[in-house]
Amino acid sequence: MGSMQLRSEPATLSNGDVRDMLKKCAFYSKSYPWSSDYANEEGDFKNDFRENGDATVTDLATGLMWQKGNAPDYARQDEAQPYIDRLNREHFAGYGDWRLPTLEELASLMTREPLNDGLFVSPVFSNRMWFWSCDRGGEGTGRDWAGAGFAWAINFDYGCVFCLEVNNAQDIRAVRTTAFPLQQAFYSDVDAGGKIEAKANAVKLRSEPVDFTNRSLEEVGEVIRANRFYCKGYDWNQDFCNDAGGFQNDFLDNFDGTVTDRATGLMWQRGHRQAYGRWSDAKEHICALNRERWCGYSDWRLPTIEELSSIITQPKSDGGLCIDPVFSNRMWVWSCDVKDAKAGLVWNANFLYGSVYWIDPENGQDVRAVRTAVIPPGRAFLRDHLARLASGDIDDLLGEHYREDAELATIDGVVRGKKAIARFLSAGLAPETGRIQGVSLERFAGSKDIILYTAGVMTEKAGSIRLEGAFYLKNGKILRHVASTPSKCQS
Repeated sequence: MGSMQLRSEPATLSNGDVRDMLKKCAFYSKSYPWSSDYANEEGDFKNDFRENGDATVTDLATGLMWQKGNAPDYARQDEAQPYIDRLNREHFAGYGDWRLPTLEELASLMTREPLNDGLFVSPVFSNRMWFWSCDRGGEGTGRDWAGAGFAWAINFDYGCVFCLEVNNAQDIRAVRTTAFPLQQAFYSDVDAGGKIEAKANAVKLRSEPVDFTNRSLEEVGEVIRANRFYCKGYDWNQDFCNDAGGFQNDFLDNFDGTVTDRATGLMWQRGHRQAYGRWSDAKEHICALNRERWCGYSDWRLPTIEELSSIITQPKSDGGLCIDPVFSNRMWVWSCDVKDAKAGLVWNANFLYGSVYWIDPENGQDVRAVRTAVIPPGRAFLRDHLARLASGDIDDLLGEHYREDAELATIDGVVRGKKAIARFLSAGLAPETGRIQGVSLERFAGSKDIILYTAGVMTEKAGSIRLEGAFYLKNGKILRHVASTPSKCQS
């Protein structure tokens, strides 16, 4: 099903215009004595939100990309445009075509029931109540104020659209029209049809929380020693230490803020929560990641103590933390396991000491989310493509990922065959850019046969370059590559 096309240009709207629009689009707006002229309590429009992982949300039902948050302060309507201009100067989320939404675009976000802390809007958005549109009020919209200027806005607290004087203070949420005609079917394989990213002999670890109250510490020791996980010995952990270690991880950078360990079949958050927090804060952080569909997934969880044990490494010669440098360098990380419910103790991993232990849940620790690594086929292909690109070996990239009859379409025309494509790729990543120093996936959407992407390439001489495009695959290789000309990222 295609996206609904909504007006994007400002207009002057009467009550009747708004009533007709709400009914035509099936947008919900609750009836009050002052809004009964245009209310539509029969509205049942269905959004289809996708979290982009960059503080934006795309609604596949309308083809609109929304700012997930809002302006830092409430503002008059005439103060909204300067905020939009600033987002465009800064290329917020990589784009310079943000605008103030029309009323019908804003109305498309209204839900029939309060879903976000009492507000009639999806919890994927920040919980602010009133937002300006770019539309002005026409005849009959002045309510009780004669001779003033009026503009249409939305009230997610009351669940309705309304018109008010422009000098009132409201919030601002930017919107833009997505560059590609997104359709719901396009995402059908993002959460299905993938494979478990693990070796055939991968270690199988417990993923469900356990309460170890009245249970022996030797249970933890048995798992650590059986799997040869490293756990440095101290006088307080003799029941579960293992100085011998020997377990070999097999980490794979997914270029999207996650790392997959093919030795366990687990996908890990590469970084960490921005601040230390209590155990309850850690669980809330996981819920937030899942609401946001961080990196395209909604099955993140706190790791078990044995899963955390699998990423503890032997001490580094430079005195660094006992964890692979592919991860951020945080010392203490919460698990989901309870050590002793009566004493109020929870298991954690201490990468400074190279051991697991337990601590009061009110203490401040960090969070590193984990999930079982089911990789959609399209994402797996793009990850491998970026890895080969990062190696700088264009011949290898072409040989493994492009068909002999592949074609590449750009704004300058279409080239066909591997040799012509090699010249294009080399021109974008050539001597003037220097050696490739890193690649990161910024945005992804796709299935096993169609992929849309935005990637950042850090180069030695030209700094950060942005690559955008689409792959159309046939039998696992690129048949058609639609690409933008590599452009320098805005600082």
